Amino acid sequence: MARVLAEPGTAARLRAGTGLVVAAHEGPAQHVLAGPAADIRALPRRAAGLGAAVDVLDAGCALHSPAIRPCEPPWRAVVGGQRFGDPRRRLISAVTGLDVPVSADIRWVLGAQLTRPALLAGALALACADADLVVLTAPDAALAAATAAGGRGRLPVLSAPLARRTTPSPEARAALFAAGAIGNVMPPAETGRAGVERTVRSEYSENPGPRQAEAFAPA
Repeated sequence: MARVLAEPGTAARLRAGTGLVVAAHEGPAQHVLAGPAADIRALPRRAAGLGAAVDVLDAGCALHSPAIRPCEPPWRAVVGGQRFGDPRRRLISAVTGLDVPVSADIRWVLGAQLTRPALLAGALALACADADLVVLTAPDAALAAATAAGGRGRLPVLSAPLARRTTPSPEARAALFAAGAIGNVMPPAETGRAGVERTVRSEYSENPGPRQAEAFAPA
């Protein structure tokens, strides 16, 4: 997978004659392409000829592309056996790039994410329009830049990564506490992904604060 910083027309020219597809629309001039490893390796050289910047990502497979189709039936079988309640707060999906209505088929949305491109640009535009603060759950500088651009530079963008053995930065925890998303500004006693996720999830649901925080679904 590779991130291309270019207009859609240039990204389309880079895909022409290759097995590459758009895996994510992150912004008007920021896209993630996925496909065969040989095409990804050749991408920086081809992009240089068009004056486009390319960042090859550390991805084990071509996510959000037809390459993942064999995984779709078993994943849908797992998702189909789950029961999902209605969203308690506003939920925006990066699968559809739209608000998730109460009547939405969450199982379809979760299943579709495997092979459909992530429509992050549309989702971010909706989320940023009414937000005062954006907290990303991944340490991705380019995505943070796209998010800041979506907010037209008026929104603070912080990272609170939920990766293994990682806890949110003091700044991110302070921002979450100020937004009413967590009830304790101190880091959790437990470390690691499970501890951080449990703390953010439980405190978010139990301490919504005076303002209704918005949830952004990254899938």
